[in-house]
Amino acid sequence: MATSLWNQCLRRLEAELPEQHFNTWIRPLQAVEDDGFLRLLAPNRYVIDWVSQNCADRIGEIVVELVPPPAPAVIFEVGSR
Repeated sequence: MATSLWNQCLRRLEAELPEQHFNTWIRPLQAVEDDGFLRLLAPNRYVIDWVSQNCADRIGEIVVELVPPPAPAVIFEVGSR
């Protein structure tokens, strides 16, 4: 479910963001869903900072729209799966 949820989020974000922003900041994120959380793993702190400032609220809104309550909480971390 994490992959399909994140893929749905990616499709929405790709339609909403400029291509360069999407490819630079959103595409590198990897999603892991566990225990009511959607963990988005970023390759470094710069990606987390940019996404947190520019897209975190929108990602949260999309997750709430796509998943019946209770929607998973979105957490950003440095790491990879």
